[in-house]
Amino acid sequence: MATPAEGGKKHVVSAYDLRMTYFKRHGHTVLVLDGELDPYNWPDFRAVLSSLTSEGDGSLIVVVEPQTYLDATNLGALVGAMKSLRETNPTRTVHVVTGEPNSYLNRLLRTAGLTRVFPLHETLDDALAMLSGHRAES
Repeated sequence: MATPAEGGKKHVVSAYDLRMTYFKRHGHTVLVLDGELDPYNWPDFRAVLSSLTSEGDGSLIVVVEPQTYLDATNLGALVGAMKSLRETNPTRTVHVVTGEPNSYLNRLLRTAGLTRVFPLHETLDDALAMLSGHRAES
C-alpha cells in the first residue's frame, strides 16, 4: 500500500466496504482506494474527490489496490474529477495506479477507452516520476 512521505499527514475515510486514504506526496495528492466502489458508497467517493480536486495545485494520483472493485458510476466520478481539475488548472491531471498491466481495472479502463483520459501506471513511483518529468528508477 502507498504511504505518505515521512512526517506526512494521512487522512482515512471509510464508507461501507471502501477505505479511502489520502495524503500529499511531492506536491500531488495521492488517494488510495481499498475495497468496493459501488453505488452505495458513490456519494462518499464523489465527496472525497470533490474535496481533493478543489484544493492544492498538484495533480491527483488514484492508487487502486488489487482487490478493489470499481463500477461504471464511480468511473464517471473519476472523469468528473478530471474535468474539475482541468477547470481550475489545465495542467492538473488524474493519474491512475492499477498495479499489474493485466489487472481488472487496467483492462476495464482500456476497454472503456479511458486510457486517453487517465495515464495508467503500475506503481505510485512511476506516476510521480512522470509528473516530475523523470523516469522511475528500476
